[in-house]
Amino acid sequence: MDCLRLIRIAGLGVSGSYLMNRLSQEGIECEGYDPKPPGFVVPCGYALNSRLFFRFCEMASLDSEKYIQVIADDVVFRNSAGKAVHFSPAGLATIDKNSFLADLVSGLKVKHTLLTGKDGDLIIDATGISRSVLGPVVDDFTMRTLEYVSDPTEESTFTFSFFPSGSGYHWIFPLSSYSHVGAGSDDLDTVRESLEGTPHSRILSRNIRLKPLFDDISSGRAIGVGEAIGTVSPITGEGIVPSLECAEILFQILKEKDEPEAIVREYREQLKSSYSRYIRLFDLLMNVRTGKLLSLKNIGALSPAREDLRYFGIEASLTKIIAALL
Repeated sequence: MDCLRLIRIAGLGVSGSYLMNRLSQEGIECEGYDPKPPGFVVPCGYALNSRLFFRFCEMASLDSEKYIQVIADDVVFRNSAGKAVHFSPAGLATIDKNSFLADLVSGLKVKHTLLTGKDGDLIIDATGISRSVLGPVVDDFTMRTLEYVSDPTEESTFTFSFFPSGSGYHWIFPLSSYSHVGAGSDDLDTVRESLEGTPHSRILSRNIRLKPLFDDISSGRAIGVGEAIGTVSPITGEGIVPSLECAEILFQILKEKDEPEAIVREYREQLKSSYSRYIRLFDLLMNVRTGKLLSLKNIGALSPAREDLRYFGIEASLTKIIAALL
């Protein structure tokens, strides 16, 4: 990394903050830019696979136990007809994501402003849905979410209730002092109706990107990471661990290479290998939305769906996945 003197990171969500932490540990000079003020509450379901999360915390020199809130003891999927299917948890948990993000960049060069200009040897676009450095892409696919901070629950059940035709789902995830209730869909009316009557003290809102964008990861000397390039599961909507993994992939390449074209080439190859299931799962999602689930091609995509649920911390059989989707 002798030739890259300064890396500027736009956006300090999961991927940007983690990458900044890792680069700084390696002694690579970097600056982080994010207009969110200190104490900003990040919209998110806060659910992930705690067993995978532990590993990333260790690499970032953080104590994972500080952030774990509730570990699931039951997972319930309800299909659009209301039928409940129970899955076994395999590490699914909620975390204090806001504290995690703050600790990742504590003591580092953070500026609470937008990144402007093109100074620096390399710019990392970690701005998520906005892609403020890389710019928009044709045929993107996003969903809108509304998230409520609701009354606490003593249960450790994580609930997913799916809307018809793959149009999104409603969730209830317990945290230590409150429940996180939300819904995501491309139809905002569906989201609002599913949350109607839910007691809450705060409303959070954001869009999420469900389409992998691994052919649109760079522009000039800017490289995307995390949700900016589509590292959110098209099936579960989980983006925390996938974005940590994406940032770790880029970090390892930056340690070894200093020529932007070589970095992008290696990065793209590794992304397509590590997230190959996301491409198949996005096709599956689109086919579910058009009523084509039970084609031979889509049945074949259910195995990557099971793999992705395990990655999220949920043990699932193919028959249960079909029952939850139909």
